[in-house]
Amino acid sequence: MKKISVFLILASILLGLFYLCLLMPSMANSIISQALGDLPLHYREVQIDQISPWRTIARIKMGSTKNNISITRLEVNYSPSSLLKKQIKNLTIDGLQAQGDISTLQKYFNKKQPDKTSQTNFLQNIPLSLQNITLKNATVQLKQGKRLINIGLKAEIELHTEQDPQGGHRVVRMDARTTIQGDINTSIEAILNQEINGYRLQINAGSHLNNLRECSLPEMQGEAELETDILLSADLKQIKHLQTDLRCSGFILHTDQLSLRSSNDAPLHLSLKKDAQGIDYQLTGLHLEKPFPMEIKSSGHATGTMAITGQLSFPHDPRIIKYFLQGTGKKIKGRITGRLPRTALGNNIETSPFSLDISTKMVEKEMTATAEFSLARLTMKREQIALTNILIEQKFTKKGQGGIQISGLFAGTAKYRGERLLHLSGTNSQLETKGKVQLSATSPLLATRAIRCSANYQGNPTTGTELDCSLKNATITESRLPATLQEKLPADLSFSGVVSARLHMKKQVGFSGTASLNLKGGQIDLGDSLQLKGISTQLIFTKLPLMQSLPSQSLKAKEIRAGSFEAKKIDIAYRIEDLSSIFIEQGSFNWCGGRVESNSLTLNKEKKNYQLTLYCDRLGFTDLLKQIGMPNAEGTGTLSGRIPLEWKKKSLFFNDGFLSSSPGDSGRVKFSNTDRLRQSLGEITNTSYLDYSMTAIENFHYNWTTLSFNSVKDDLVIAMQLDGKPAIPLPYAYKNGKLIRSTKGSGLQHPVHFDVNFHLPLMEVLHYGKNFQSLME
Repeated sequence: MKKISVFLILASILLGLFYLCLLMPSMANSIISQALGDLPLHYREVQIDQISPWRTIARIKMGSTKNNISITRLEVNYSPSSLLKKQIKNLTIDGLQAQGDISTLQKYFNKKQPDKTSQTNFLQNIPLSLQNITLKNATVQLKQGKRLINIGLKAEIELHTEQDPQGGHRVVRMDARTTIQGDINTSIEAILNQEINGYRLQINAGSHLNNLRECSLPEMQGEAELETDILLSADLKQIKHLQTDLRCSGFILHTDQLSLRSSNDAPLHLSLKKDAQGIDYQLTGLHLEKPFPMEIKSSGHATGTMAITGQLSFPHDPRIIKYFLQGTGKKIKGRITGRLPRTALGNNIETSPFSLDISTKMVEKEMTATAEFSLARLTMKREQIALTNILIEQKFTKKGQGGIQISGLFAGTAKYRGERLLHLSGTNSQLETKGKVQLSATSPLLATRAIRCSANYQGNPTTGTELDCSLKNATITESRLPATLQEKLPADLSFSGVVSARLHMKKQVGFSGTASLNLKGGQIDLGDSLQLKGISTQLIFTKLPLMQSLPSQSLKAKEIRAGSFEAKKIDIAYRIEDLSSIFIEQGSFNWCGGRVESNSLTLNKEKKNYQLTLYCDRLGFTDLLKQIGMPNAEGTGTLSGRIPLEWKKKSLFFNDGFLSSSPGDSGRVKFSNTDRLRQSLGEITNTSYLDYSMTAIENFHYNWTTLSFNSVKDDLVIAMQLDGKPAIPLPYAYKNGKLIRSTKGSGLQHPVHFDVNFHLPLMEVLHYGKNFQSLME
């Protein structure tokens, strides 16, 4: 009988083990399905390699096209007696490999809603009690676009359980030690204890951030330490108490637009404390380096109804920035006010207090956010320029899965020494990847006209933008300049003209574009010093941002006057080589009835001395005499030659200029007033000959003549040679070998040769003085 009982017991055990072997795959699949829920894994495969009354070893594969998990060895240790008590001693996961797509997982967790009606948590009513969990040789690879994060994992988890009144088991304590290696190096120790009012979670973690750059994240460095003490509700859905301290020494975060680091004398420190009244937070030891240097300290309070107040303070600067946010998850309003610190602006810039109002609103699947920034004044003290009444308004709208739509406006005024220079206003809009900005700029200088700009971009505004700006037929005058700018100009200067301009810029890899400037009907008046009328020009740039114009740009003027100097039909071909250099290709103008051309010349702001040669063709002889101070001359004949000029030491000099009549080209000249000639002939002892010469010049037929031009100190010395004879016989005769006036006989028509030197103060001839010199400069 005993043998039969033993046999029945052994048979029952073997039958139970056989039945367990048959059910193990389905049990494993059921446990895995419950653990993984509805994760985006399309297939699951469990392979049992070994099963016994004390151990089960299996391999697992599951996944989808983008997410895959495999475990090369899953070992479960137990005993027949522990199984009867629904207890498992050890679970070892060896060789876990996981690949996941972050965007796919985000969509899954965004759609998954927590069960708010359940009064229990995952630590309660557990069907099996598990004492130890070991994870080793685990690798995880996460991908988002081109970004890859590779980490290695190992963990030891020790669980303490007890019988749950509802059946099953519940966790009363859990000790976990986890090490993460690879792109993220972190060690975590956590202890979870059940208390009367819930669960207390204590976490101590340390992380080495230097390897984050390897996974295409923003460049980050530092040694971080985290200490956290959390009291959770019994259902693990509420935080009753929180005390968290994060410290990071040698912290650096760097992107193209932003650079942060911890302070030199203290690590970055973030402290959070939550109780029934809300959350208090404090941030110290953070230094901003880009876009501008600034030490940051922040502290504030947040309530359970989403009311957050706080402020940013700056060491060695009494200024603070205050902020306030309030609302629910569907509707939030906030305001930021204060003054930017001097460390962010520099000593040259001063600002008034600013304000930034923000709000967000969610209605069904449509999200709307607005931001309004206003600043009364920003002053650049050295330049005495102020930007006033700055206003920027932006609205962001997102409907469903569509892109973000942006619209807004901006405005501001620029002043110089308190007087308005320019007023800017504009709008911007963007839908999906296409955006547009429109700008209008008005100025007292432009009267009622405005500069209008329109920019269109595709994708990133900094890489795919086209810009068009235009100004049409704007009349400019010196009277419309601010008084502070008029003070810098010569007192008797006036100018006017009609200006049109156009600019087209395109940015792909870099900026490129074209620009044109047109001036017509221009006039400049400096009194007796200078007068220019009928100025017109067209200037074209085709290789922006290279400030080099097309060759042979034309600058024309109908008339120019400088003292007694008068020229017409001025035509200059030039090109701009860069912002500091202009190349004069050729110049010409009508002067004294003839034509004058010049050689090429480069004007450069670094150059002090210039040399220019005027090539004169068929200048009217008497017209030329009138311009050098002999207005009573009349007659015929022309002169040709060259006049070298030099500008140095802020003065104009003539150097061996020479004009002469053409061989065989005689002429006739009449001087109605010979006093100037008589004074310029010098001391002549034979007064009768002088009288004869002065009478002859009143109506003189010359065979040839020359004029030479030289500077002697501040004077222009013009040497005139005139060879010929009186046009008609003069009432003179010879008596006893001497020339005397006589009305008897047919008169005399003897040849006369004149050598006359005119000493002319050049400043008087051209009437140039301080005003003209300042214009040249």
